[in-house]
Amino acid sequence: MLEDLKRQVLEANLALPKHNLVTLTWGNVSAVDRERGVFVIKPSGVDYSIMTAD
Repeated sequence: MLEDLKRQVLEANLALPKHNLVTLTWGNVSAVDRERGVFVIKPSGVDYSIMTAD
């Protein structure tokens, strides 16, 4: 389901700064569901501290 994929991508993106894998807003985690033809990615320039799954 798309909402589950969004939640997983959000959780993965929030883990990046916690593990010092990104600087500022650089870097992201994305996911694709080829069966449904959807792609979920963190928008460019969005601060990790204010991100939501929407």
